[in-house]
Amino acid sequence: MNCFIALLAHIFPPIFYDWKITILFYAAIHYVKALGNQLGIDVGNSHLDIRNNIKPPDRPGRIPSMPFNKGAYGLYDYLYRTSQLSRYNGIADHSGIFTTNELFQDIMKEEHLKCVEAIEKLKMYLIKNRGLTE
Repeated sequence: MNCFIALLAHIFPPIFYDWKITILFYAAIHYVKALGNQLGIDVGNSHLDIRNNIKPPDRPGRIPSMPFNKGAYGLYDYLYRTSQLSRYNGIADHSGIFTTNELFQDIMKEEHLKCVEAIEKLKMYLIKNRGLTE
C-alpha cells in the first residue's frame, strides 16, 4: 500500500486526492480484515458489517466481533467518512455545503494529509495493540 500511495503522490502530486483518500480507506479495510483473518474472526464484507464489528460496544446487548478502542475506531470512521465525502459528495465539504471545484480540491488536499496520518496511526494500533503481523 505504501509503495502504491508513494507512486501516486510522485506521478500525480497535486491532483486526484479523492482517489488517494479512497485508496487509504480501502487499505484500512484490508488491515482490519487481515487482523480478523489472523485472529480467526469474520468481520464481514460490507462497510456496515465491518464498522459494526469493530465499533466499541455502545449499548447493552451489542457485542461486536472484534471491537477497537474508541480512538482506533475514530480513525477508521474518519477514513470511511472522508472517502464517502470525496467520492459521493462532489464539491461539498463535511458540512454538506457546496463549494467551487477549486476550493473542494484544496479541502481534499488537506483531508488527504489527515487521512495519511490516520492510516498510519490505525496501522500502528493494529500492530502494537492488537498484534497484527505485517
